[in-house]
Amino acid sequence: MDGGGELVRVVDERPAQKGLVRRLGGPEATSTRHYVRFSAVVARRICTRLEAGETLRGICADPDMPHRTTVKAWRNALPTFAESVERARRAAGWHMRGGHPPKWCEWTAREVCMRLAAGERVRDICADPDMPSEALVGKWRRERPEFAAALREARAMVAERLCEDSWEVAQAVTPSDAFATHVKLLHMRWMVECFDPARFGRFKAVAHESVTAAALEAARPRETVFRVRRFDKYVDETGRTRLREVFPDGEGPAEGVISGGDLGG
Repeated sequence: MDGGGELVRVVDERPAQKGLVRRLGGPEATSTRHYVRFSAVVARRICTRLEAGETLRGICADPDMPHRTTVKAWRNALPTFAESVERARRAAGWHMRGGHPPKWCEWTAREVCMRLAAGERVRDICADPDMPSEALVGKWRRERPEFAAALREARAMVAERLCEDSWEVAQAVTPSDAFATHVKLLHMRWMVECFDPARFGRFKAVAHESVTAAALEAARPRETVFRVRRFDKYVDETGRTRLREVFPDGEGPAEGVISGGDLGG
């Protein structure tokens, strides 16, 4: 083959994809970079790095990874692999408009909290192309305590609004829709408990310090003292057999005995 021709390779990764053709033209076709065959390990490695926030271009620039055109061919031929790649990209927040790398943005986080406090669902907010994905919002919440606190405050505001709305729903009830209204109020109560369990939940959370103190008190070793008492029989001056307790030296009454019960003559 001359330098100006095309290089045609037949990729036989799986029996179902026999005949898949990869075409590379020009001088790039004569590169010394080795060809990486498809495998579950390589696919998992690509998806893991995508989910971590790397670009596909940067991943494929690694000599141990396949070329971008190879990954594209895999995505076209293997629907499962294509779905895994898209899921990894969404988890990293790559569905935002413009294809900018997913990164922390204080203004975007504030917009999410404001829209959540206004009553929008997280799913609807993240469906906006200008907003981060649900997975990225969850990642921010795990990694940034201030963002998690802002989300809790926004949900607490939603819980208060639901309490006010429930009164309007109860006021508008009629005999014909009493059961449906009852179902609505039960669900609203459940949502209020989920959004602000500290104030509206049936079970109040126990402070972490109290739990720790109780656990330490329960784990503390306890001292158990056993006392052994000794009794002897003796005959008093009346001829009756009685019991007396014998104390060790230095303990008990000065006489060393305490009269017990009458055992009969």
